[in-house]
Amino acid sequence: MKSKILLVVILVVAFVVSAVIHLPIQAVLAHAPLPNQLKIAGASGTLWQGQVQQLQWQQYNLGQVSWQLQPTKLLTGNLQAQVRLGRGNPWQLRARGVVGYGLQGAYAEDVIASMPATQVMKFAPPIPVPLDITGQLELSIESLQYAAPYCRSGKGNLVWNTDQIGTPLAPLELGPVIADLSCKESNIKVMGKQRSQQVMSEFSLDLQANHQYSAKAWFNPQPEFPDALAEQLKWLPTPDNQGRYQFSYRGRL
Repeated sequence: MKSKILLVVILVVAFVVSAVIHLPIQAVLAHAPLPNQLKIAGASGTLWQGQVQQLQWQQYNLGQVSWQLQPTKLLTGNLQAQVRLGRGNPWQLRARGVVGYGLQGAYAEDVIASMPATQVMKFAPPIPVPLDITGQLELSIESLQYAAPYCRSGKGNLVWNTDQIGTPLAPLELGPVIADLSCKESNIKVMGKQRSQQVMSEFSLDLQANHQYSAKAWFNPQPEFPDALAEQLKWLPTPDNQGRYQFSYRGRL
């Protein structure tokens, strides 16, 4: 008798789960309490597998977004899906990875995103010196657990693939710039470096949960450092005994 009841329960649960994940996504969106900042157009498919032609958050258009739900994760209390976005995106942003929501909130895993550096600069504060920024920024998130204001935990890295930057005096060869990212209780740390025949540098950033930040950086001109730029070094503070020009900043976002 108990085995029959258990079988009935399993069948009912399987039916309910199947019915839910195969719901047309239009029906789900029609009854979902979406925030006013979120705009969705051209939804098709089901909750299990579908896409929207345009996803917009506030004034930011993310383009086409597609997903495939992972039903087995429902058994662990997680709503998790493989997600891809980027087509029709005006910033040429491309991304794919795993996103989900569980008992501890929203999370992401194995996310890879890329965007041209020229597009990223549109979101940066104005630069006092005109620079020609080229290359591609590639972000890799191994794991990220969200918690206000930033994150509960996370780690990943950011790579700026470029050969050089253009300055009014002379181009400066950089080579790839690589930074490691980590987060613990909304304390975000960034540590990065680059190496080339013209210059070496390292930098770090510490962003606290209260929005206070501190940043440090140094650069060391190498033998092939452009002469036109070397002439301007006299205007900077005296380098240390290793030839490094050092800088530090503190502030609040």
